[in-house]
Amino acid sequence: MSDTEGSEGSDYTFGDVPHANYTGHHIQQFPIGVLQRMFKYWHAPYVKNLLSAVKSGRAYEERGMEAPFDLAEICREFRAAMQETPELWTVVYVNFTSGNEDLIPRLHELLHFSKDERLTIIFQSVNVQACETAWYQEMHKILEPIKFRWATVAVSYARPQDLVDCWNRWPLLGSNVSDLRVWGSVQAGASRIPVRFLQGGAALKRLELRNVAWIHKNQVSLRNVARLRVGPSVDEVLGHSTVMELCASFPAITSLSLVAFETSTWTTHAGPLPATFALEHLTHLTVSPVLLATSLQGFEERHVIPALMSCSIRFRQMDEELEGDEEAEESTRRSQEDLAAVGTFLKEHEITTLKLRGLDGGYAPLAVRTHLFEKMATKKLANLYLEECSGHTTEYIEMVLTKFIVRELPPNRLAGARSVPRTSLGGEATIRLIPRLQYLYVYKCDDIDVTDLPTWVRDAPKTLKDVVIRGSKREIVEEERYIEAKGIINNRRM
Repeated sequence: MSDTEGSEGSDYTFGDVPHANYTGHHIQQFPIGVLQRMFKYWHAPYVKNLLSAVKSGRAYEERGMEAPFDLAEICREFRAAMQETPELWTVVYVNFTSGNEDLIPRLHELLHFSKDERLTIIFQSVNVQACETAWYQEMHKILEPIKFRWATVAVSYARPQDLVDCWNRWPLLGSNVSDLRVWGSVQAGASRIPVRFLQGGAALKRLELRNVAWIHKNQVSLRNVARLRVGPSVDEVLGHSTVMELCASFPAITSLSLVAFETSTWTTHAGPLPATFALEHLTHLTVSPVLLATSLQGFEERHVIPALMSCSIRFRQMDEELEGDEEAEESTRRSQEDLAAVGTFLKEHEITTLKLRGLDGGYAPLAVRTHLFEKMATKKLANLYLEECSGHTTEYIEMVLTKFIVRELPPNRLAGARSVPRTSLGGEATIRLIPRLQYLYVYKCDDIDVTDLPTWVRDAPKTLKDVVIRGSKREIVEEERYIEAKGIINNRRM
């Protein structure tokens, strides 16, 4: 076979590519199976990064659908490995704002090499004008007959009205799609859901809606959907009535994410959720504090999440440079309301995993301790994540690892949730906020000082198995005190 020929029986060709030994590498010594495994590891983050770029509205820098072709053209060995691994050719990515002159030939080639593998369909900035073009019509003719191969569909829209207009022209939910992500425009109000939006979605397991106004239609419940993610969205989309509609439509979800835009400013409280919305299967919840205090207030009043094991809180970013006493007081009030909403909600939920994301300098450590940790039940809490925090991260680490003395702790906090030995001083108690902590993860947090970490680890609960710090601007993992702390933990586990 010549360098310009494709695989046997193929009408598709690659450009002239050298043997790997001519490129100065020793890759030709690797068995083809090793190369295939390497490429499969590459493929997962490639898809993840592509989805992230489309959701955020960025142009994907890694060549989009061209990426597998680029790999196959590096050398003959790469080409052989790629051609014998059809799952590496399963991403159909189309940017509707591009000219797409070469889209159709490339699409034919991609589908040829993907054989009969399930496909991931990713459409960016879908708009009505693009639906009138010749390349769109031809793409529709190619992809519609093989809709049964679609497994994941992720689509973003340029304007709010485009969702209804374009979906009615070409519904994108195939019969075997298990993962549907619909990202409405964030330039204006929310998009409405089209008629027959999820019709035929019996295989659907995961649904994500951003800035899409959901309406419970025809009293039909979709019990096959297990994971539901809604937001970030404008205020009216995540109101109390919408949450009720979502609960009615998806009663069997095990994972729910409700995230508001950081500019959301609800001030009124919603009423309790009806008893019929029990969400008895829900084990994982991701939510903004503002929604706990408004749309989900009924949850905290009625304890309607009996199976909840994991909770992820996404805090609003506070402005540390507010001018004037009134603005500073308003920021402090809002931060305390956020913390109090989370603490109150978790007071009766004995979760095992808690993720706190975005606790920046606007959240004072004392307020975090009193409004959040001292209120919540920590009897079963074993895993704590601090993600994208700053300013006071070091104090949070010390807070959850060490013991401290409190005064006038309510009796209900002294019993059941914690093991609290009283001191000899009247009215005081020495407590641990998380007495059974096993793992502390600190990811993408800045301004961390690990000087005293060995001391805190020595004083930590006996259940502690690891402290992991990753992704900060300053490389912590190589610092002597961090290494010392890891050694203390390892010795305790022996």
